Amino acid sequence: MKNQSKNINYIQILKNAWKITWENKFLWWFGFFVALGGGGVFNHNFNSSENNNAGEEIYPEIVEKMSYYWSMYSEWIITGIIILILIIFILCALGIIGRGGLINSLIEINKNNKTKFSFGFKKGKKFFWKLFVLNLILGIILILILAIFSFPIVSLLFAEAYGSAVLLSIIAIPIVISVFILVSFLRTYSQIYLVGNETRIVKSISLAYNILKKNIGKSVLMSIILMAVGIIIGIAIIIIILILSIPFIIWGIASFSTGSLNLVAIIITGLFSFVSYFIFKSAYIVFVQATWILFFNEIATSIINNPKKELQIETEKVSNLGHSEILSKKSSQNEKS
Repeated sequence: MKNQSKNINYIQILKNAWKITWENKFLWWFGFFVALGGGGVFNHNFNSSENNNAGEEIYPEIVEKMSYYWSMYSEWIITGIIILILIIFILCALGIIGRGGLINSLIEINKNNKTKFSFGFKKGKKFFWKLFVLNLILGIILILILAIFSFPIVSLLFAEAYGSAVLLSIIAIPIVISVFILVSFLRTYSQIYLVGNETRIVKSISLAYNILKKNIGKSVLMSIILMAVGIIIGIAIIIIILILSIPFIIWGIASFSTGSLNLVAIIITGLFSFVSYFIFKSAYIVFVQATWILFFNEIATSIINNPKKELQIETEKVSNLGHSEILSKKSSQNEKS
């Protein structure tokens, strides 16, 4: 294929992705949904006290208090847990819809078609279950691979064969990281195929694998460039938020120095930092997705430009070759006659 061998202007892709991101700010709403649905990780670190005896004395009291509160407010606790699960589900659903709407809108913009938030949101809802199942399949694959590599290491640790466990870990870690990177690329490309071509889930993964196999080097290079840009942008965002927060920080310090803690200043500073973070994060998600769409367009131009015809691209290659040979034979016979 001709588009596989051509040089790719990575810098121009980044410039065009930024232009699309800046000129189509309605896409930031999709980025916001993706940000809400993609970062829900709660880490609870329970650090034990340096005094183990004190910890043993406190532990029964904590259990007793927990039992008391459970007996008194069990219904409220259960209700709170159910509400929390529903909130997480809604946020995840919005994240998936946002991803589908963002991909569809970027593809339409790349084809110079007019689009808007409502149209993209409808498309996102249309592809919700397909994207959900796609991510579920890839997630299960990752879990299985991780389990396969972890099981022998854990078994060796239980058998106190620490040397063999360390050696096997050194071998397994690069393989697991490589698989995670591979699945990440498959996820990116298969989502574009699924939304852009409306292909079936398994077919989209197969097509994504085929295009990744032919462009693995270029894909890794694009990922490294994006990673470097992401680090620079992340540092810049932190600096900008800190600079913009200076008036509120000074306000809070001044109020604290007078002996009164100004809760209003603290709340405003927190809200400002929170809102600023999500605005930048939303724009960055759009930028990254736009970059991958444009990069994908470079390695598979016909997919974006002719989504209807590309549904059967893999099967039509052979038939088209045979058809061209028949046409050439017919034309030569006509010339002789």
